[in-house]
Order: sequence, then C-alpha cells, then structure tokens
Amino acid sequence: MRNPFAITLVGISFWLLFVAALFGGDSFWGLNFSSFLETSIKVGLFVSSLIFIVGTPYFTNGLKGINLENGKNLYFRIGYLVVGFLLLNHFTIFENVYGDSVQFLTRMGERTIEYSPKFVNALFSFDLTNPKLGNLTVLSLVRLISYGFNLSHLVSFQIVGIISGLLFFNLSFSYITKNNKHWALQVALLIVVLFSPFNQLFLGHAEIYALAFPAVTWYLLTLKSSLELPTKKRLVLLVLAFILCVKLHYLFILLFPTLVFAVLSFTHPDRIKQISNWRFLLKYLMLPIVLIGTALYFFVFKDYNDPRFLGPEVDLYDRLFLPLFSPEAPLDRYNLFSFNHIFDFVNMTFLWSAASLFLLVVFALFYAKKINWNQPILVSTGFLLLLFSMVFFAFNPLLSMPMDFDLFSLAAPFLLFFGFFIIEQIQDEELSKSISGSLIGISLFSIAIFMCNAQKESLSLRMESLGKHVFKTYWIRSVGDIQLGLNLIKDNPEVYLSRSIAVVVELEPFALKGNDIEYANLLWSVGKEYRAQKEYVKALNFHTRSLSYSDQLPANYIGLMESNYFLEDYQAAYHYSKELVRLQYPYEKRAYEISIDCALKSNLKGEAIAMMKIYLEKWESAYYQRLIPKE
Repeated sequence: MRNPFAITLVGISFWLLFVAALFGGDSFWGLNFSSFLETSIKVGLFVSSLIFIVGTPYFTNGLKGINLENGKNLYFRIGYLVVGFLLLNHFTIFENVYGDSVQFLTRMGERTIEYSPKFVNALFSFDLTNPKLGNLTVLSLVRLISYGFNLSHLVSFQIVGIISGLLFFNLSFSYITKNNKHWALQVALLIVVLFSPFNQLFLGHAEIYALAFPAVTWYLLTLKSSLELPTKKRLVLLVLAFILCVKLHYLFILLFPTLVFAVLSFTHPDRIKQISNWRFLLKYLMLPIVLIGTALYFFVFKDYNDPRFLGPEVDLYDRLFLPLFSPEAPLDRYNLFSFNHIFDFVNMTFLWSAASLFLLVVFALFYAKKINWNQPILVSTGFLLLLFSMVFFAFNPLLSMPMDFDLFSLAAPFLLFFGFFIIEQIQDEELSKSISGSLIGISLFSIAIFMCNAQKESLSLRMESLGKHVFKTYWIRSVGDIQLGLNLIKDNPEVYLSRSIAVVVELEPFALKGNDIEYANLLWSVGKEYRAQKEYVKALNFHTRSLSYSDQLPANYIGLMESNYFLEDYQAAYHYSKELVRLQYPYEKRAYEISIDCALKSNLKGEAIAMMKIYLEKWESAYYQRLIPKE
C-alpha cells in the first residue's frame, strides 16, 4: 500500500503527537517546546505545519522548476548556507543552562588573557587513550579563539557552534543534492537538515559537542563512499575521519566495527555480501557486544544495584549506568527499565530527529519490501544507530536526560542519515511528492526549540518545567534546574515568588518528609527570597518546613537563625547558630561570630564567653578581649 493519503495520515499522526505534547504537561519534554511560546506563535506554528502536511500536492506543484543540478549550483549552496548562518546567528540561546555549560563558563572565567603552549598541545593531541581528549580539544580551541581575538569564552563558544553548524549544513547539502534526483525531496530534506532538533547545540551552547556533528557526518558520508567504491584514498580519509571523531568524543570509539567493515570491503570484496546482512550482524557482532556489555555491567562496573547517589566523594565513573533495581526513596522512581526512563528515552529520540522517525514509520508500513535492508551502508549505519541507542539507553544521565540531552544527541546523525540512506534507494517520484510536505511540516516544530531557548521568558518556563519533571522522576539536581529557570526572572520578585510557591505546592505530594534534600532546597530558596524582602514570618515558615524535609542543608540554618534573629526570638536564633558552628558554615570564623552574637542577645553570657575563648585561641579580636571578664 503506497496511497499518498495513507502517508499523509502518518504525517498527521506525528502532528497530533505534538498537539498532545502541547497539553500533556512536563513529561513530554522532548516535544513540548511550543507550549512555552506566546499563543499567536503556537497557533501559527501548528497551522503552518498542518498546511504543509495536508497540502503536499500544492507544495510540490508550487516548487516545480527548481533544479539544484546535483549540488553543482553554487548559488543555491551559498543561499542555503546564508540562510543557515542567519538561523544560527539569530536564535542564540538566551542563557546557557543545559549540560555542563554553566560549569564550563564558571571554571574558564570571562576570557583567556594569557597564552599557554598547553592549549596548542591539547588542540593537536591525538592521545586516543585519554577519555577526556574531547574536552581538552574543544576547550583549548575556545581558549585560543578567546585569546587570539580578545573575545569572551561565551562568544568563542558561539563561533565554534556557528562554524560547526555551517560545516554540517554544507556536508548535508552536498549529499542530498547529489543523491536525490527529485527536486521536491531535495528541498524537503535540506529543510529537515536546517531544522534538525540537535541544531540547538550550534546556537551558542557552551559545551564540547558541536564539532562532533560535522565530524560524524563526514565519517558517515566517507563510509558510504568507501563501501560503494573501496579505494585506498577513501580508506585513508575514513581512518582520518574516525580519528577526528574519537578525538572530539571518546564515545565514537564505537565507530570502529564499521571502520573494520570498510577495510574488509577493500581487502575481501568477495566476502562483503556474506557479512553485509542483519542476520550476520546480530549473530556475530551485536550478540557478542551485548554479552560483553552485560558482563561489564554486572561484574566490572556492578551498576545493576547502584545507589545512584552523587556526592563529592563519588567517582562519576562509578555511576556510568543505570541500576536494574531502584534504590530507596526518593531515588526509587528511576531505573533501567522503569517507565520514567523509557518515556524519557522516547522523548530523546524526537530530539534526535522527528522527521527521520516519520520516514522510518513510512518505510516500515509502505516500502519495507522494496528496500534492500542488507545494503552495506544501511547495515553499517543501522548497526551504529542500534549500538549507540543501546549504550545511551543504559547510560546513567548524571544531570538527568532532559538536561544532558546534548550528550545523548550524539546518536542523532545515525538516525538522520539512516533515513536518508533508505530514501536514496527508493527515488520514486510518487514517494517524493507524498512525503515532502510532511517532512517540512514536522521539521517546522524545531523552530519552537530554537525560539524557546532564545527568549528569556520561554526558557525560564521550560527550565521550570524540566525541573518539575526531573523531580518527579530522576530527582537528582532537579531543584537546581528549577532555580536556573526561576533565576532568569528574578528581576521581578513578585513573579519569582508566585511561580516558586506554585512549584512548591505542585511538588509537595511527591516529596519525602525527613529525607528529601531537593525539596528542602526548594523551600529554603523561597524562604531566602522572603528574607530578602524582610518578610521574616513567612521566611521562618519556609525555613522550618525545609528543616522537616532535610536537616542536611547548612544554608537553611542560616535562614532559621536570621529569621528568628530579626523576629527577636534570640534564643531560637542561638539554637540554630550552634548548628552553624558544628557545620563550620558559612566558614568556621564567621559561624563563631554569629553564634556569639546570638548568645549575647539571648543574655547567655556564660556560653558567649566560652565561645569567645575558643574564638581567641584561633583568631584575634580586641572586642571579644574586652568582653571577657578578667579573672
């Protein structure tokens, strides 16, 4: 069955998924970007998308006469790259909040003002035994740009992102215009590339991943040409592409089996047909990998019963994979096969490429028998897609999957080009006309991603939404995510407080009394804001509630002490000040000074004098010397 109307129905089904995400709440974090935009933009986006999906015949007829001349038309290429540049430059992320971007910008400082040879050494290092080589490479490049052009690190990251995006667009343009003969399909696929969800990594995201995407694209296209016509030159280029990919991120060591496959296609071309099939792949390659991975999981990393807890004393490599069994509450809602994790992973695949998912559904339903699934490049790319999906499914998203989406997006090029390589096989005008409009309509939803991240209010709402979802599922660091969003609107204290309190109310049913430092942190932040507004009764209420959820939050004792102090309940203030001394918070000297002051205000002179004596053994104070009676 290849009825164009049936394919349109598949497109409408995908459109309805985005409609469901619009009203489905925080759990649909991979599809619900439009829900944070203004109503007029939402309506325009959904209507435009639907028009393209149901109006495919009009779209294809309207573009008749366009001829990209197999990619040789320089004007089209330049025009495409100019549009790509404008997109990348216009939708720069408003604030870096995802992944390790905040950490990188904080550690690196404003800019690099002194040159160091280690930057160049790291940039050109090919020590592939170093798992952190990707970090060193990209961060050194950013530092060199910052130093060489006297730019901030933030702007330097933006430059790396734009260059990476343009390289990716250019490589994709060459492939699409060369390997697809129908103009409507060429235009549609070029738009799919331009509006790929992972392009948000090119939009000023201060992370290490942007350069990996053109590198992997180069690898896949070189792999394709090597398998189709093996030559020494192409193999050398493939090896170079492989080394570059591993240099940019160590996870790309997983490309190695396909490199071996390409070498075999050159040295033993007569045997390629025997091994280029899914049965051989699953039996002799994927099965051993799964068995080895399982052994590592159970006997080396021992992550099957991992507590998932993170702390300063915990090596992150001890938390690489999700456990099979949930730890105790509040970490009990997320494990390897929990619904929450599976649903997160489904969300993640839409951030890889919703358009490619649409293509795979269409191929599976209507063209499965027409496709040569054992074509070497399909087997290779399909293997990589399957392998990376399995690894990422097992990975423990240390920042939560929504916040660590940049790392998990490294699998996206395999899904994107798997779809492209399949469609290249068919090259049927009926298919081209049937899917072009739907591909564009589905891709348009990525505009919501770019707009959401580029605007203060929408990014704030999205971060709050992500944090609430993470609190109800993965839990770890969830309130930090919420605070990243709320802090964007902290210049409006009234809105900040009203939204904060609404979050407190919504999350209370999911919080664990006596053992929930995340929720305690949320309550503390509201109390802190009330203290800033000198509303100490309300502040004390939230700090007291915070203590009932966790007594492991040192900053909350400051809130309890200060609120009681300004309410003139000095004995209560002194009680909590002693906790500050015990915890040496915010630091030991200051903790003693606070506690001594509270003791004096409470007329507890004996205790105040005892603490003054301890204080004077460590630090000098003429004031305390005068207060201590002479013996």
